[in-house]
Amino acid sequence: RGTSDNHGIMLNSNNYFSVIEYNNVTTNGTTTTNLGVYVVSNGAGNNITNNIVNTTGTSGNTGIRLWINVNLTVVDNNNISTGGTTYSNLGIYLPGSATSNNITNNIINTSGTSGNNGLQIEGSSNDTLILNNSIKTGSTSSSNEGILIQSKTFRTNITHNRIASNGVGGSVHGVRFLNNADNNVVEYNNITINATAGSNFGIVSTTSTGNNITNNVIATNGTSSNEGIRVQTDSNNTLVNNNDITTTGSAGSNIGINL
Repeated sequence: RGTSDNHGIMLNSNNYFSVIEYNNVTTNGTTTTNLGVYVVSNGAGNNITNNIVNTTGTSGNTGIRLWINVNLTVVDNNNISTGGTTYSNLGIYLPGSATSNNITNNIINTSGTSGNNGLQIEGSSNDTLILNNSIKTGSTSSSNEGILIQSKTFRTNITHNRIASNGVGGSVHGVRFLNNADNNVVEYNNITINATAGSNFGIVSTTSTGNNITNNVIATNGTSSNEGIRVQTDSNNTLVNNNDITTTGSAGSNIGINL
């Protein structure tokens, strides 16, 4: 335990085919950036399975982080809880150029004031499989996402996940594609959004093309605008098919699909 940058387990650069298994990892700090499992750049073929990971601090606390050029990693059957007294506490984070990673069968819980995302993948981290995870995100003030895919990240497969996002104010999303997150699949997921204020969205695509949104069960509920699926701002060639959508709210607009 320290002030910041506390790491439970860290694999240094150029680490290949390591196994991190059956560990109970707790990292606490009095300020920011406390990481449970941290895989540093330029690794491949590592296996992170069956771990219990808890991180706490003020902000920027992450359960599992796969850093730059970490490829062909299996993240399976971990129980991850990340919390902070302020913002941006992430369950699993792939910040850039991490390709062909499998994130499966994990239980993820995040909490804080805002920006607490279950999974965040960005910066040309392509060909990720996100399968059969249970994700719960919460915030006490502003926005959070169950799964956020952004910044030129392509061909993510998001299938058979259970996502519950809750918040107070701001925007709450189950799955969000942003800024050229293209050619992704969102299929057979169960997404529930509840917030006491702000806007609530099951799935949103913004400036992202060629995404396939099919066979999902989506329920949104809150006091303001509630939408099951929103496709907006140059999100072309998007397929929205055979989704089961329920939107309810005590105020504002309630829209199933907004194109």
